[in-house]
Amino acid sequence: WKPKSNSKLLYSVNCDGSLIMWNSNSGDYLDKITEKNQILAIDFNLDGNKFATASKDYHVKIRNFI
Repeated sequence: WKPKSNSKLLYSVNCDGSLIMWNSNSGDYLDKITEKNQILAIDFNLDGNKFATASKDYHVKIRNFI
């Protein structure tokens, strides 16, 4: 879940390298990011305005919310 969000966003990470943003109220697909490697983890900063992904190639990427 995206912290501090009134829109109830849900992020899923997948073994195909994709990160998908969903509206958890409606179940609608909102956006997708795809990386070359499997994304193994996601975490949010305390402010709720950035998130980090960790992938199978040992890289961590810091991103703004999409």
